[in-house]
Amino acid sequence: MSTTTSRVSSNKDSRSLENVEITLLNQVNASNSKVDVTIKVRIIKLWKLPSFKIKGATHSVDVILMDEEGTKIQATVMGNYLSKHGKFLVERECVLIKKFEVGDNVSQYRLTNHKHRLFFDYDSNMMRCNDAVGSPHGFSFTEFDLFLNNALPSNFVVDIIGYLYTYFDMYDHKTQNGQLKKRMNIQVRDAQNRNIYVQLWESLAEKMQKFVDKKPNGVTVLILQTGKFTFSGGKAYVSSAFHGSTLFINDDIEEIIAFKRSLLEKESDDSVSSRRLVSSQSVTSLQEEFSKIHNNSFS
Repeated sequence: MSTTTSRVSSNKDSRSLENVEITLLNQVNASNSKVDVTIKVRIIKLWKLPSFKIKGATHSVDVILMDEEGTKIQATVMGNYLSKHGKFLVERECVLIKKFEVGDNVSQYRLTNHKHRLFFDYDSNMMRCNDAVGSPHGFSFTEFDLFLNNALPSNFVVDIIGYLYTYFDMYDHKTQNGQLKKRMNIQVRDAQNRNIYVQLWESLAEKMQKFVDKKPNGVTVLILQTGKFTFSGGKAYVSSAFHGSTLFINDDIEEIIAFKRSLLEKESDDSVSSRRLVSSQSVTSLQEEFSKIHNNSFS
């Protein structure tokens, strides 16, 4: 633990969060449940889950939080507590939070590698914080050799960056429960010319398809944040996962700009050729490889 002085937004609870001792997320465990523990985090991702009982109502809001060490944890705020906490739940913003429940992160839809997850209720306190906590997007990229050597546990949550090497048009995939889900299969290559297979689902598949339909020129650099890793048939796969994944395609952000710059620095006649987008028609066997593996998110 470390002691810090954080500048917080002005409100009646501010004094309780000034000059507090901050607990890092890797120190959060079940014994911390509902005690006077304070975390300082950036909200990396936020999504709403609709109510199945009340039309137009929000059942809950889930967030992925990151602390100054880059540790991430998933948290939930039920809909009936949003009147108190909703104004503090803004992506990219820093917040101080104290008093929360801690549970085990055992869901098949878990979106961080932390062994616990958090639950905020009416007793929880949140304050805006002006301190910088990690990078704005909170990326933590995994090297492709770890995928290719199967050095990670199955369903390990990862961020990847690379350039689009191969793609196949989006199609409707029938899941094991009979639902049709939009799916798009692509290959992504890193700066060392190592390829991995990537499956994009639903809105991310639609985003990728819309992009390639415009037939863009030049290298397409993309980031998939919060994907799930699997290894099957001697090949590495990363799949987008439920609501928690985000896809960046040639965005004007520091990480993509730096990756493009690294490619230019290595550029030669051979490397330029290796970065041309490969036609899906010329590698149709890859689509068969994709079809062999299980769908981690929607099957």
